[in-house]
Amino acid sequence: MKAQAIIVAAGRGSRFGSDMPKQFLELKGKPILAHAVAAFEAHADIESVIIVGAEDWLFYIAEDIVSKYGLTKVQKIIPGGKERQDSVEAGLTALDDTSLPVLIHDGARPLVNAGVIDRVLAGMAEADACIPAVPLHDTIKRVQGREVVQTIDRETLRAVQTPQGFWPEALAGLLQQARTEALHVTDEASLTEHYGGRVHWVEGDPANLKITTTFDLKIAHLILEE
Repeated sequence: MKAQAIIVAAGRGSRFGSDMPKQFLELKGKPILAHAVAAFEAHADIESVIIVGAEDWLFYIAEDIVSKYGLTKVQKIIPGGKERQDSVEAGLTALDDTSLPVLIHDGARPLVNAGVIDRVLAGMAEADACIPAVPLHDTIKRVQGREVVQTIDRETLRAVQTPQGFWPEALAGLLQQARTEALHVTDEASLTEHYGGRVHWVEGDPANLKITTTFDLKIAHLILEE
């Protein structure tokens, strides 16, 4: 199934503790964002890519990432909004073709591979949205303050990754409705769930981690070395 991608890279990465947004930090010789975009550049079913970035980093993205690494599928580099939902909505508005599914990906996930992209696209055939997810291996507890109040069955839980697949016009409508209702979610699939859509999940990849801390960056370096 042919598709297009929106890569969201407008975050400031305040939790990382760096002056530079984490998606621009170096991973094995090139920026984290360059690794993320390259995965979609190399995938035969991805027709085009839109990068959504912070306005004061757009020139850097264009020159030091897109041009430098020959990422020819990147059709547009546009400014994002205050919240992630605003940035995704901006990316949807910039799409030239709303008939193809769109994959929304975090710019701070540099190790996504073709297999994950393939599985998400295949999952779009029978759902309103499709997400990659991986099992949890630790025991999960619900807490209140310092007190443990419940042990949750981890067999029914999954940790969700990106890219997440959607039909552009449907997702745009959900984002507009969420804005009207002042509803904020941590990922776009949550909107599909909230408004009664069908969300399917497919196997993700443990290596497809999101760079949030310096520890994550060290792990990504080790994975690439192998």
